[in-house]
Amino acid sequence: MNKLVIVFTTFFLIGFSPVFAQLEEEPKIESPWVQAIVDSAYIAADANELDKAFHILSKAIDEHPEEKDLYYTRGSFYYYMRMFSEGEDDILKGLALPQDVTSKIKGLLLLGEVRVSYRNFKGAFTAYKEAEKLDPNHIGVLSDLANVYLETGDSKKAIELMERCLEIDKNFSLAYTNLGFTYQKLGKHKKALEYFDKSIELDPEVALTYNNRGYSELKLGMFEEALIDINKSLEMFPDNSYAYRNRAILYLELDDKVKACEDLYQALELDFTEQYGPEVRDLYKEHCSD
Repeated sequence: MNKLVIVFTTFFLIGFSPVFAQLEEEPKIESPWVQAIVDSAYIAADANELDKAFHILSKAIDEHPEEKDLYYTRGSFYYYMRMFSEGEDDILKGLALPQDVTSKIKGLLLLGEVRVSYRNFKGAFTAYKEAEKLDPNHIGVLSDLANVYLETGDSKKAIELMERCLEIDKNFSLAYTNLGFTYQKLGKHKKALEYFDKSIELDPEVALTYNNRGYSELKLGMFEEALIDINKSLEMFPDNSYAYRNRAILYLELDDKVKACEDLYQALELDFTEQYGPEVRDLYKEHCSD
């Protein structure tokens, strides 16, 4: 379980890619012993021993409640477990402690991501705007703030912020991915492909981008290319319910009902409905219930 991916699972699956998954370095933990505790917790999580990971972090917090990074890490673990209230509570406790600007922005980004995950966009906007005041040119903050604007229907402001990210760093591949996703949501799939292509050129290791490019190719009738991209996305990240949804729609277009139903079933098994709504469930009932 990668240290960066565990923190930001939800929005990595479908649209906007979370900021820490693409920044060159995760914000540093200042204290070596706190870093050692955090590393031990991630090692336990990698071994699927989440109870042990929580025990390590909780014991450390009980002994050293003044360490913000312990709260941030446990909060991210709660987030991974979709225990959003507990995660938000820990992150807020971390934010209340003394810290430098870099750490404060880290905590605010975490808080925003948790709030986005349970669709509290107003709360996420508040967190990101506070972070923006601390550093108006922080591309991670601007990128996640653009996400909120898009999710609340202001695509113009979202595009403006993502283009601002590229003015700051023209090689920030996340901005190209998110611009592609924005134009995809607007139904402008040819333009979306231009941005997805550029993002993959800069960083070919992000499963999300292949999945989204595959969906735009599907909408443009480029079925062979779409299948290649969505398959690659699933090879890189096999637990993405949205990629199974996309491939199922592709198989329906190709009149391969058997494979489509297999993918719809897999998407349901991966909790698509809980994350994104009833679309896949309805497709399964329509095409696969006989």
